[in-house]
Amino acid sequence: AEFWLAYKKMVLELEGANRATSAGDGGRSRLGFGLLR
Repeated sequence: AEFWLAYKKMVLELEGANRATSAGDGGRSRLGFGLLR
């Protein structure tokens, strides 16, 4: 259970970072998010 809570927290943080990044950093953030899925 703790693993899933940490995992969900990390995904939410990545999603927030993905929205906050500039266009130049967007591809890298999306790639990282894709690898987690």
